[in-house]
Amino acid sequence: DATDFETMLDAFGVAGGLDVWGDVADEDLFAVPTLLVDTWYDQAVQSTLALARLIGKTAPSVQTIVAPGTHCDPYSAFAAGRLGDLAVDQSAGMALDDIYVAFMARHLRSAPEKDLVSDLAPFTTFVLGENRWLESADWPPADAVPRVWRLAGERLLPAGAADESAILRSFRSDPADPVPTLGGAACCTGDPDMRNGPLEQKLIEARPDLLVFTSDPLTDPLRIAGPVSGTVYLSADVPDSDLILRLTDVDPDGRSVLVQEGALRLRYRDGFTAPVLMQPRRVYQATVRMRDIAWRVEPGHRLRLHIAGSSFPRLSRNMNGGGDPHRETEAVPAQITIHMSPETPSALRLFALPD
Repeated sequence: DATDFETMLDAFGVAGGLDVWGDVADEDLFAVPTLLVDTWYDQAVQSTLALARLIGKTAPSVQTIVAPGTHCDPYSAFAAGRLGDLAVDQSAGMALDDIYVAFMARHLRSAPEKDLVSDLAPFTTFVLGENRWLESADWPPADAVPRVWRLAGERLLPAGAADESAILRSFRSDPADPVPTLGGAACCTGDPDMRNGPLEQKLIEARPDLLVFTSDPLTDPLRIAGPVSGTVYLSADVPDSDLILRLTDVDPDGRSVLVQEGALRLRYRDGFTAPVLMQPRRVYQATVRMRDIAWRVEPGHRLRLHIAGSSFPRLSRNMNGGGDPHRETEAVPAQITIHMSPETPSALRLFALPD
Protein backbone atom coordinates (compact mmCIF):
# COMPACT_ATOMS: atom_id res chain seq x y z
CA ASP A 1 0.00 0.00 0.00
CA ALA A 2 1.50 3.33 -1.07
CA THR A 3 0.24 5.15 2.01
CA ASP A 4 1.78 2.58 4.34
CA PHE A 5 5.04 2.75 2.38
CA GLU A 6 5.23 6.54 2.76
CA THR A 7 4.43 6.18 6.47
CA MET A 8 7.29 3.71 6.83
CA LEU A 9 9.68 6.10 5.09
CA ASP A 10 8.55 8.95 7.32
CA ALA A 11 9.22 6.77 10.38
CA PHE A 12 12.77 6.29 9.15
CA GLY A 13 13.33 10.01 8.67
CA VAL A 14 12.79 10.08 4.91
CA ALA A 15 10.23 12.65 3.84
CA GLY A 16 7.54 11.40 1.50
CA GLY A 17 6.99 14.92 0.18
CA LEU A 18 9.17 16.85 -2.22
CA ASP A 19 9.07 20.31 -0.71
CA VAL A 20 12.86 20.54 -1.13
CA TRP A 21 12.35 20.89 -4.88
CA GLY A 22 10.51 24.18 -4.53
CA ASP A 23 8.79 24.10 -7.93
CA VAL A 24 7.66 20.46 -7.62
CA ALA A 25 4.81 19.45 -5.33
CA ASP A 26 3.21 16.13 -4.42
CA GLU A 27 0.06 16.98 -6.35
CA ASP A 28 1.86 17.74 -9.64
CA LEU A 29 1.07 15.42 -12.56
CA PHE A 30 3.57 14.26 -15.18
CA ALA A 31 2.52 12.96 -18.59
CA VAL A 32 5.81 12.51 -20.46
CA PRO A 33 8.35 9.66 -20.40
CA THR A 34 11.31 10.52 -18.20
CA LEU A 35 14.90 9.36 -17.85
CA LEU A 36 16.76 10.46 -14.69
CA VAL A 37 20.50 9.89 -14.23
CA ASP A 38 22.38 10.65 -11.01
CA THR A 39 25.29 9.37 -8.90
CA TRP A 40 25.56 8.19 -5.30
CA TYR A 41 27.77 11.13 -4.29
CA ASP A 42 25.75 13.88 -5.91
CA GLN A 43 24.17 16.17 -3.31
CA ALA A 44 20.69 15.69 -4.81
CA VAL A 45 20.56 11.90 -5.21
CA GLN A 46 17.94 11.45 -2.47
CA SER A 47 15.71 14.06 -4.10
CA THR A 48 16.24 12.50 -7.54
CA LEU A 49 14.97 9.15 -6.24
CA ALA A 50 11.98 10.82 -4.57
CA LEU A 51 11.23 12.73 -7.78
CA ALA A 52 11.33 9.47 -9.75
CA ARG A 53 8.70 7.95 -7.46
CA LEU A 54 6.49 11.02 -7.85
CA ILE A 55 6.80 11.15 -11.65
CA GLY A 56 6.11 7.42 -11.83
CA LYS A 57 2.65 7.88 -10.34
CA THR A 58 1.31 9.47 -13.53
CA ALA A 59 3.94 9.40 -16.31
CA PRO A 60 3.73 6.67 -18.97
CA SER A 61 7.27 5.60 -18.01
CA VAL A 62 10.12 6.78 -15.80
CA GLN A 63 13.53 5.14 -15.67
CA THR A 64 16.21 6.09 -13.19
CA ILE A 65 19.91 5.23 -13.25
CA VAL A 66 22.18 5.88 -10.27
CA ALA A 67 25.84 5.31 -11.12
CA PRO A 68 28.97 5.36 -8.98
CA GLY A 69 30.31 8.90 -9.14
CA THR A 70 30.30 12.42 -7.78
CA HIS A 71 28.37 15.55 -8.72
CA CYS A 72 27.55 15.58 -12.47
CA ASP A 73 30.06 12.80 -13.16
CA PRO A 74 28.69 9.29 -13.86
CA TYR A 75 31.67 8.40 -16.09
CA SER A 76 35.06 8.79 -14.37
CA ALA A 77 34.67 6.05 -11.74
CA PHE A 78 34.52 3.41 -14.47
CA ALA A 79 37.27 5.10 -16.47
CA ALA A 80 39.62 5.20 -13.45
CA GLY A 81 38.59 1.90 -11.91
CA ARG A 82 37.89 3.54 -8.58
CA LEU A 83 35.69 6.03 -6.80
CA GLY A 84 37.45 7.81 -3.98
CA ASP A 85 39.22 5.03 -2.06
CA LEU A 86 36.88 2.30 -3.31
CA ALA A 87 37.67 0.04 -6.26
CA VAL A 88 35.15 0.01 -9.12
CA ASP A 89 35.03 -2.70 -11.81
CA GLN A 90 35.79 -0.91 -15.08
CA SER A 91 34.05 -3.62 -17.10
CA ALA A 92 30.74 -2.85 -15.33
CA GLY A 93 30.40 0.56 -16.99
CA MET A 94 27.12 1.44 -18.66
CA ALA A 95 26.99 3.07 -22.13
CA LEU A 96 25.13 6.14 -20.91
CA ASP A 97 25.61 8.20 -24.08
CA ASP A 98 24.05 5.40 -26.13
CA ILE A 99 21.15 5.23 -23.66
CA TYR A 100 20.54 8.99 -23.98
CA VAL A 101 20.42 8.73 -27.78
CA ALA A 102 18.16 5.66 -27.65
CA PHE A 103 15.80 7.39 -25.21
CA MET A 104 15.39 10.43 -27.47
CA ALA A 105 15.05 8.25 -30.58
CA ARG A 106 12.34 6.15 -28.95
CA HIS A 107 10.24 9.07 -27.74
CA LEU A 108 10.93 11.77 -30.34
CA ARG A 109 10.81 9.66 -33.49
CA SER A 110 10.09 6.12 -34.60
CA ALA A 111 12.65 3.74 -33.17
CA PRO A 112 13.15 -0.01 -32.99
CA GLU A 113 10.78 -1.79 -30.67
CA LYS A 114 13.75 -3.31 -28.86
CA ASP A 115 16.57 -0.97 -27.83
CA LEU A 116 18.73 0.00 -24.86
CA VAL A 117 15.89 1.91 -23.21
CA SER A 118 13.32 -0.86 -23.44
CA ASP A 119 15.63 -3.10 -21.41
CA LEU A 120 16.00 -0.61 -18.54
CA ALA A 121 14.19 -1.32 -15.27
CA PRO A 122 12.38 1.56 -13.52
CA PHE A 123 15.39 1.78 -11.16
CA THR A 124 18.91 0.68 -12.12
CA THR A 125 21.38 1.35 -9.32
CA PHE A 126 25.04 0.43 -8.94
CA VAL A 127 25.87 -1.51 -5.76
CA LEU A 128 29.18 -0.18 -4.43
CA GLY A 129 31.40 -2.82 -2.88
CA GLU A 130 29.69 -5.50 -4.97
CA ASN A 131 30.39 -4.00 -8.42
CA ARG A 132 27.10 -4.90 -10.01
CA TRP A 133 23.94 -3.20 -11.17
CA LEU A 134 20.73 -3.77 -9.22
CA GLU A 135 17.41 -3.59 -11.08
CA SER A 136 14.17 -2.94 -9.22
CA ALA A 137 10.63 -1.77 -9.87
CA ASP A 138 10.73 0.69 -6.97
CA TRP A 139 13.14 2.36 -4.59
CA PRO A 140 13.89 1.12 -2.05
CA PRO A 141 13.45 -2.31 -3.69
CA ALA A 142 10.32 -4.11 -2.55
CA ASP A 143 12.31 -6.81 -0.76
CA ALA A 144 14.49 -4.36 1.19
CA VAL A 145 13.63 -4.46 4.89
CA PRO A 146 14.31 -1.95 7.69
CA ARG A 147 17.33 -2.71 9.89
CA VAL A 148 18.15 -0.89 13.12
CA TRP A 149 21.36 -0.63 15.17
CA ARG A 150 21.12 1.21 18.46
CA LEU A 151 23.87 3.34 19.97
CA ALA A 152 25.28 1.92 23.20
CA GLY A 153 28.40 3.48 24.71
CA GLU A 154 30.97 3.20 21.92
CA ARG A 155 29.12 0.39 20.17
CA LEU A 156 26.48 -0.14 17.49
CA LEU A 157 24.26 -3.02 18.54
CA PRO A 158 21.51 -4.81 16.60
CA ALA A 159 18.08 -3.86 17.90
CA GLY A 160 17.15 -6.03 20.86
CA ALA A 161 20.72 -6.92 21.89
CA ALA A 162 21.36 -6.67 25.63
CA ASP A 163 24.10 -4.31 26.80
CA GLU A 164 25.23 -2.40 29.87
CA SER A 165 27.22 0.33 28.09
CA ALA A 166 27.26 3.96 29.15
CA ILE A 167 24.11 5.85 28.25
CA LEU A 168 25.72 9.28 27.82
CA ARG A 169 28.58 10.52 25.63
CA SER A 170 29.55 14.14 25.05
CA PHE A 171 31.77 16.15 22.74
CA ARG A 172 32.74 19.80 22.39
CA SER A 173 32.08 21.31 18.96
CA ASP A 174 34.07 24.50 18.34
CA PRO A 175 33.22 26.48 15.17
CA ALA A 176 36.74 27.93 15.28
CA ASP A 177 38.17 24.41 14.84
CA PRO A 178 35.64 22.50 12.70
CA VAL A 179 35.91 18.84 11.74
CA PRO A 180 37.31 18.78 8.18
CA THR A 181 35.24 17.42 5.33
CA LEU A 182 36.72 14.15 4.14
CA GLY A 183 34.99 12.89 1.01
CA GLY A 184 31.27 12.45 0.51
CA ALA A 185 29.02 14.62 -1.62
CA ALA A 186 31.24 17.68 -1.50
CA CYS A 187 31.20 19.88 -4.55
CA CYS A 188 32.19 23.19 -5.97
CA THR A 189 34.39 24.36 -3.07
CA GLY A 190 37.00 25.87 -5.38
CA ASP A 191 39.70 23.64 -3.91
CA PRO A 192 41.24 21.53 -6.72
CA ASP A 193 42.89 19.21 -4.17
CA MET A 194 39.64 18.29 -2.40
CA ARG A 195 38.65 14.67 -3.06
CA ASN A 196 35.05 13.49 -2.98
CA GLY A 197 33.23 10.19 -2.68
CA PRO A 198 33.93 7.23 -0.36
CA LEU A 199 37.22 8.16 1.31
CA GLU A 200 39.11 6.56 4.20
CA GLN A 201 38.30 8.44 7.44
CA LYS A 202 41.39 7.73 9.58
CA LEU A 203 42.52 11.37 9.52
CA ILE A 204 39.49 12.57 11.48
CA GLU A 205 38.38 9.59 13.58
CA ALA A 206 40.82 10.34 16.42
CA ARG A 207 39.52 13.88 16.94
CA PRO A 208 37.96 14.49 20.39
CA ASP A 209 35.07 16.40 18.79
CA LEU A 210 33.93 13.35 16.80
CA LEU A 211 32.17 10.42 18.51
CA VAL A 212 32.62 6.96 16.99
CA PHE A 213 30.25 4.00 17.42
CA THR A 214 31.30 0.64 15.95
CA SER A 215 29.50 -2.67 15.48
CA ASP A 216 30.89 -6.16 15.96
CA PRO A 217 32.21 -7.82 12.78
CA LEU A 218 29.33 -8.95 10.58
CA THR A 219 28.83 -12.69 10.21
CA ASP A 220 26.84 -12.31 6.99
CA PRO A 221 27.00 -9.81 4.11
CA LEU A 222 24.86 -6.70 4.51
CA ARG A 223 23.44 -5.34 1.25
CA ILE A 224 22.25 -1.80 1.97
CA ALA A 225 19.70 -0.52 -0.55
CA GLY A 226 17.71 2.57 0.32
CA PRO A 227 17.78 5.58 2.62
CA VAL A 228 20.11 5.73 5.62
CA SER A 229 19.30 7.85 8.65
CA GLY A 230 20.07 8.28 12.31
CA THR A 231 17.69 9.20 15.12
CA VAL A 232 19.62 10.86 17.93
CA TYR A 233 18.52 12.06 21.35
CA LEU A 234 20.70 14.92 22.51
CA SER A 235 21.06 17.90 24.80
CA ALA A 236 23.29 20.95 24.41
CA ASP A 237 24.38 24.07 26.28
CA VAL A 238 23.74 26.36 23.28
CA PRO A 239 20.48 27.39 21.56
CA ASP A 240 21.52 26.00 18.19
CA SER A 241 24.18 23.76 16.70
CA ASP A 242 24.69 21.29 13.87
CA LEU A 243 24.60 17.51 13.94
CA ILE A 244 26.67 15.59 11.38
CA LEU A 245 26.21 11.83 11.02
CA ARG A 246 28.45 9.67 8.88
CA LEU A 247 28.22 5.92 8.16
CA THR A 248 31.44 4.03 7.33
CA ASP A 249 32.42 0.50 6.33
CA VAL A 250 35.38 -0.78 8.41
CA ASP A 251 37.39 -3.67 6.94
CA PRO A 252 39.38 -6.22 9.01
CA ASP A 253 42.53 -4.09 8.60
CA GLY A 254 40.79 -1.11 10.21
CA ARG A 255 40.24 0.96 7.04
CA SER A 256 37.11 3.02 7.67
CA VAL A 257 35.63 4.07 4.31
CA LEU A 258 32.78 6.57 4.08
CA VAL A 259 29.43 5.19 2.93
CA GLN A 260 27.23 8.30 3.29
CA GLU A 261 27.04 11.51 5.33
CA GLY A 262 24.15 13.71 6.42
CA ALA A 263 23.58 16.86 8.45
CA LEU A 264 20.91 18.74 10.35
CA ARG A 265 20.92 22.27 11.75
CA LEU A 266 19.21 21.57 15.04
CA ARG A 267 16.88 24.56 14.99
CA TYR A 268 15.19 22.74 12.07
CA ARG A 269 14.73 19.41 13.90
CA ASP A 270 10.93 19.79 13.56
CA GLY A 271 11.11 20.86 9.89
CA PHE A 272 12.45 23.74 7.85
CA THR A 273 9.20 25.68 8.17
CA ALA A 274 9.24 25.50 11.98
CA PRO A 275 12.66 26.57 13.34
CA VAL A 276 12.82 26.33 17.14
CA LEU A 277 15.90 27.05 19.27
CA MET A 278 16.95 24.63 22.01
CA GLN A 279 16.77 25.11 25.77
CA PRO A 280 19.92 24.30 27.79
CA ARG A 281 20.16 20.70 29.00
CA ARG A 282 16.74 19.73 27.65
CA VAL A 283 16.76 16.45 25.67
CA TYR A 284 15.60 16.63 22.05
CA GLN A 285 15.04 14.05 19.35
CA ALA A 286 16.61 14.77 15.96
CA THR A 287 16.63 12.69 12.78
CA VAL A 288 19.51 13.13 10.34
CA ARG A 289 19.18 11.79 6.80
CA MET A 290 22.39 10.46 5.30
CA ARG A 291 21.10 10.11 1.74
CA ASP A 292 20.37 6.87 -0.08
CA ILE A 293 22.93 4.27 -1.10
CA ALA A 294 23.36 0.78 -2.54
CA TRP A 295 26.40 -0.77 -0.83
CA ARG A 296 27.52 -4.27 0.15
CA VAL A 297 29.29 -4.67 3.51
CA GLU A 298 31.30 -7.89 3.49
CA PRO A 299 31.32 -10.49 6.30
CA GLY A 300 34.05 -9.64 8.79
CA HIS A 301 33.59 -5.91 8.19
CA ARG A 302 32.02 -3.62 10.78
CA LEU A 303 29.60 -0.71 10.57
CA ARG A 304 30.71 2.57 12.12
CA LEU A 305 28.73 5.73 12.86
CA HIS A 306 30.33 9.16 13.36
CA ILE A 307 28.60 11.96 15.25
CA ALA A 308 30.10 15.45 15.05
CA GLY A 309 29.05 19.10 14.98
CA SER A 310 30.67 20.19 11.71
CA SER A 311 31.96 19.10 8.31
CA PHE A 312 33.86 22.02 6.82
CA PRO A 313 34.10 23.26 4.08
CA ARG A 314 31.29 21.08 2.67
CA LEU A 315 28.92 22.68 5.18
CA SER A 316 29.00 26.22 6.50
CA ARG A 317 29.84 26.43 10.19
CA ASN A 318 27.15 27.09 12.78
CA MET A 319 28.36 29.75 15.21
CA ASN A 320 26.03 28.11 17.79
CA GLY A 321 24.69 31.39 19.18
CA GLY A 322 21.15 30.97 17.87
CA GLY A 323 21.13 34.19 15.84
CA ASP A 324 20.87 34.81 12.12
CA PRO A 325 23.28 32.23 10.63
CA HIS A 326 24.18 34.65 7.82
CA ARG A 327 25.26 37.38 10.23
CA GLU A 328 26.66 35.69 13.32
CA THR A 329 30.41 36.22 13.68
CA GLU A 330 31.24 35.11 17.24
CA ALA A 331 32.13 31.42 17.50
CA VAL A 332 30.54 29.80 20.56
CA PRO A 333 31.78 26.28 21.44
CA ALA A 334 28.93 23.84 22.05
CA GLN A 335 28.90 20.96 24.54
CA ILE A 336 26.65 18.30 23.00
CA THR A 337 25.57 15.17 24.87
CA ILE A 338 24.18 12.08 23.14
CA HIS A 339 21.61 10.10 25.16
CA MET A 340 21.32 6.31 24.70
CA SER A 341 18.99 4.97 27.41
CA PRO A 342 15.89 2.80 26.80
CA GLU A 343 13.86 6.02 27.05
CA THR A 344 16.17 7.80 24.56
CA PRO A 345 16.97 5.06 22.01
CA SER A 346 19.43 6.75 19.65
CA ALA A 347 19.79 4.51 16.60
CA LEU A 348 21.10 4.00 13.07
CA ARG A 349 18.42 3.03 10.54
CA LEU A 350 18.78 1.66 7.02
CA PHE A 351 17.18 -0.67 4.46
CA ALA A 352 18.85 -3.96 3.54
CA LEU A 353 18.22 -6.65 0.92
CA PRO A 354 18.07 -10.33 1.82
CA ASP A 355 21.11 -12.43 0.90
